Amino acid sequence: MNGGFWICPRCGVVHGADPQPALTLERRLAGIDSKLAQLTSQEVLNMATVQQVQQQVTDLQDSVAKETTVTQSVLTLIQGLGGTIGSLQTQLADAIKANDPAAIQAVSDALMAVKSTLDQNTQTLADAVTANTPPPATP
Repeated sequence: MNGGFWICPRCGVVHGADPQPALTLERRLAGIDSKLAQLTSQEVLNMATVQQVQQQVTDLQDSVAKETTVTQSVLTLIQGLGGTIGSLQTQLADAIKANDPAAIQAVSDALMAVKSTLDQNTQTLADAVTANTPPPATP
């Protein structure tokens, strides 16, 4: 017996001379149940928020990966063009030194092909940048 009441092991009911302690215990248990339900509800909300943040981080990482891929592609294109132009300069110098009109024309044709490719790639890149640039925010 503790504090004038006791819990019957057979029926689980609180017995005692004064019913007030048993009612107080029931109220406290009800309050604990209510607080536990609130905490559980809050934990569900917190988990949803964490999942939203995780999804936003994943989306951001995907965007960065795509941006990096596009940037690397542009760099490869520019570096490749630099190498091609350097090679054509050497070929043109050799053709001029040899006074070979056919070789000079071949280099000229190759330069025009590079220019055409560069123009096409410039337009493709400009279109992609325009399509993927959000409009400015209006105040």
